[in-house]
Amino acid sequence: MDKKEFLQKFRAALSGQVPAYIIEENVRYYDEYIETQKRQGKSEEEVLAELGNPRLLAKTVITTNKNAGKEQESTGSIYEKQLHEEHRKSGGFLKWFIGLPSWLRTIVTVFVLVGIFFLVAHIIGLVLPFILLIVIIVYIQRMFRRR
Repeated sequence: MDKKEFLQKFRAALSGQVPAYIIEENVRYYDEYIETQKRQGKSEEEVLAELGNPRLLAKTVITTNKNAGKEQESTGSIYEKQLHEEHRKSGGFLKWFIGLPSWLRTIVTVFVLVGIFFLVAHIIGLVLPFILLIVIIVYIQRMFRRR
């Protein structure tokens, strides 16, 4: 059995048993693991022999997922879930901003407002020449129509 066949059997054993993101994360992990071991000098056959039967490996993942699945949602990667959980616990940007000392909040607010002002001014500066050109063209047309 080669790596491709091993991963196909592993994927098939997981299919319908765990969410798609769990399948993809694990297939990607074992694909990278096999390649890493090969770069370190082991043959593909040795690495696959160490991993054992892909169906038994899949059963381990399924069991682990059932135990962890009680605490986690059914979509999204594990990293995204951890990041979301940390963000939820921390209270996000607003809690961070309110937690700043008042002098620092004032400085941040001033910088944000100045940034917005310059952004709006820049946009107006880009659009204004076109608006003036249109106004001049309309004015010239009206002058010629009066004659």
